[in-house]
Amino acid sequence: MAQFDVYLNSGKGAKAAPFLVDVQHNLFTTCNTIVVVPLLSAKIARERDMDFIENANPVFMFGDTEVVLASHLMTAIRAKELSGKVVGSIASMRSDILAAMDVIFSGV
Repeated sequence: MAQFDVYLNSGKGAKAAPFLVDVQHNLFTTCNTIVVVPLLSAKIARERDMDFIENANPVFMFGDTEVVLASHLMTAIRAKELSGKVVGSIASMRSDILAAMDVIFSGV
């Protein structure tokens, strides 16, 4: 598991949030939990008329799916729930992800 790896979401909300991104620093690899942010389907988010804050919820393409980084829905889950389901990485978006976290934690 690596920071900014993207996993298939196998939970109940997988239709609206097909992916989860690992945002936890690799320093915590021995923990039983991992902090993730859902990547929402932008199409479903628009259909549900969800409101987003631009800097906290960047919209981008992951493969052929337009997604929204739902940083306001960040949560911790058991690490074993993600094991073996890596479908890519968004490490190239590190600056955008950290900026989104700054908005969540400091409003800036």
